[in-house]
Amino acid sequence: MIAMFASLLVAAASPAPLPGSIAACPRAEARIIQDSNFTMPDNARPTRSRVWFALDIGSDGRVRRSAMVESSGDAAVDELAAKAVAEWRFAPQTGACMSTSTAWSHGWEMPAESIASPAPPGAVSLPCAAPFVRVTRFPVPRRREPPGTAAIDIVLDATARVTGVHLARSSGNTKADYFAAILGRNATYVFERQPGCTPTATTYRLELTFH
Repeated sequence: MIAMFASLLVAAASPAPLPGSIAACPRAEARIIQDSNFTMPDNARPTRSRVWFALDIGSDGRVRRSAMVESSGDAAVDELAAKAVAEWRFAPQTGACMSTSTAWSHGWEMPAESIASPAPPGAVSLPCAAPFVRVTRFPVPRRREPPGTAAIDIVLDATARVTGVHLARSSGNTKADYFAAILGRNATYVFERQPGCTPTATTYRLELTFH
């Protein structure tokens, strides 16, 4: 579920990239670098096989937002799992000398022996959260921008098509801000579907950190 950047135009047979060039920056997907302990309470009685969350990860690796998309069926287990998720830290996804915000999903499988009477499909109803947004295609910049973080509000319709772009927070460099807005407009987005929820128009705050 992690957004992917386009190819960095580097082939194995290519000469070593010059320092400071876009090609000098490796591409990497987001990954967990610090998790938190999640221990099932002794009296846990889940009725589902797992508890699962959708997360929005900032360009600095922090959890900006999370929502439970699958309940264990046990309120105590769900609460402990939600607290554990909030303490995770990530290495953000990077590429072309940038790191960017992205959607992520993760959770825990319930031990089979702890599951009480299994609930029938659809028995656990969860409120629909604002859509979690994943970037499926991201333009590759031609040059490195000065270090800084720009936040761009990407206005998306119910099909995740871009209908507007607004600078929400400046990186401190006017040219970099303009470039970030261009990248945000030309990227392609999808909504991470939540069970039983219909996609709706939303505004996604895309963070771009130039390195």
